[in-house]
Amino acid sequence: MTAGELRGLGREMHALIEKWQARARAAQEAGDTEGRENVALHLYGFPFRT
Repeated sequence: MTAGELRGLGREMHALIEKWQARARAAQEAGDTEGRENVALHLYGFPFRT
């Protein structure tokens, strides 16, 4: 993966996370909180050689 590809992947993942954050905000505003928890995601991208 090139540095540019990694940046592209990061942008796509960020957009996906924003989509789910918007869904969570809408659910909270609608009072749909049962069974919901805050969640932290930790993702790292770094080069390695085999």
